[in-house]
Amino acid sequence: MLGALAAIGGLFAQAIATYYDAEVSRDQLQQSREDSEREQETQASQVNFWVEGTTTAEVPSPAFIHIVNRSPDPVSSVLIGFVVGDDGRVMLPLPAFNDLLPCTELIYSAAQLEVDTDEGASSKGKGQRLSEVGWDLDTMYFVDRNGIGWDRSRLDEPGLNHGGRPTAEPDGTIGALQAPQVKKADHCGE
Repeated sequence: MLGALAAIGGLFAQAIATYYDAEVSRDQLQQSREDSEREQETQASQVNFWVEGTTTAEVPSPAFIHIVNRSPDPVSSVLIGFVVGDDGRVMLPLPAFNDLLPCTELIYSAAQLEVDTDEGASSKGKGQRLSEVGWDLDTMYFVDRNGIGWDRSRLDEPGLNHGGRPTAEPDGTIGALQAPQVKKADHCGE
């Protein structure tokens, strides 16, 4: 009888130990997933874009578009979305810079970018320099070193979205009349 009680007690202790082992394993798996997601987002968080200057046609001031990759790895399939006048969104594929190299900053002058709207779209701005029409930066799409698409938005839903795709079908394109200034990005890999 005493042996049976000892066996039952041993089984009970084994069940409790197994339960706690399973809980620890579950917590470790969750932590591993979170670490993996953070690692995945590390490169994407080092890719950004912004405007220096004014984006309205009424204020004669130079404007520059900065596109920067501060990571030690390239990003590819880079598209920059603009909102131009009342025409809606137009996209700027980076000519000759489809891949944004590691530790690189590109600086485009709005005066050297030309609006080209598609047939059927409103023609406001067509053939004009970006600096001559009202505009704003909207979104940036790129693919990281792991082949994951990212969408960084400024206007609709600000922030960085994993697995993103370009947010809207563009009404045209922006053509670069001059290559951007290329320089080494500050704070690379930090």
